Amino acid sequence: MKSTSETGHLKNIANFQDLTHFARRLSVENGIPCLTSMDTVEAILKVIESVTFKPEAM
Repeated sequence: MKSTSETGHLKNIANFQDLTHFARRLSVENGIPCLTSMDTVEAILKVIESVTFKPEAM
């Protein structure tokens, strides 16, 4: 038999996984980007910076 702290922890993990799945599904259904990895966020920010901030001749 598991202790209450173990079962509570496992329940929280299951709830978190349900919540993240729900958030990703809603974002896809509504055409909203959902970034689930910090590596992906960093890569997208680098692309945005390279497109947005171009040096101009003076």
